[in-house]
Amino acid sequence: MLPGALVSVSGGGEPTAYRSFAQLCSDITQSTSMAVTFTTHGHRLTPELVEFLRGAVHFIRLSVDGVGATYERLRGRPFEAVVRAAALLGTLAPFGINAVVNGDTVGELDELAEFADKAGASELLLLPEQPTAATSGISNADAQRLVEWAAAARIGARLAISRTGLEAALPTAEAIPGEDPLDAHMHVDAMGVLRPHAYAPEGLSVGASIMKAVHALRKAR
Repeated sequence: MLPGALVSVSGGGEPTAYRSFAQLCSDITQSTSMAVTFTTHGHRLTPELVEFLRGAVHFIRLSVDGVGATYERLRGRPFEAVVRAAALLGTLAPFGINAVVNGDTVGELDELAEFADKAGASELLLLPEQPTAATSGISNADAQRLVEWAAAARIGARLAISRTGLEAALPTAEAIPGEDPLDAHMHVDAMGVLRPHAYAPEGLSVGASIMKAVHALRKAR
């Protein structure tokens, strides 16, 4: 892999619930040239885990769907716990905030951006809600509200949007200029499947060697 490429350890579950999570991050950092990122709800973070992860991760995303009472209604957890998690992450590595955007949260984008700025996040990643068996996904009207907000937003953190189609309506930039997307980023989900990105429908099992899976995925593209 090229220096500066990313592997994200997340998706389909809370990565910090895995007992050997810190060791996995350390193994990837020591045995490859990839930078390690992960996404977390933050509620399992402790000062001890942060110390174990120090030097083994390069970027973290904290999931924050709504702020204040909206977050507490959707997540069933106190918002103050997210504030504490952001403070812990700030001592570990650069971190970003990611938020699912739907009818519940699209009206709180200003407050979300303000929280990201106050927390010291370097990125605000917006995730338009995708259709599932339980939800129809973000409505066309709310998607348009999101596009209009993002086009006019002026915030301290870098603004990003997931690969869900709406990015075609917004100015975008390459994550790592000059690199093929598959060289710039890959995603490992909670089942140990390596994918080109989090929404890719297919991937390859990591198995005993993540690097063998990386090379096989590059050949199969």
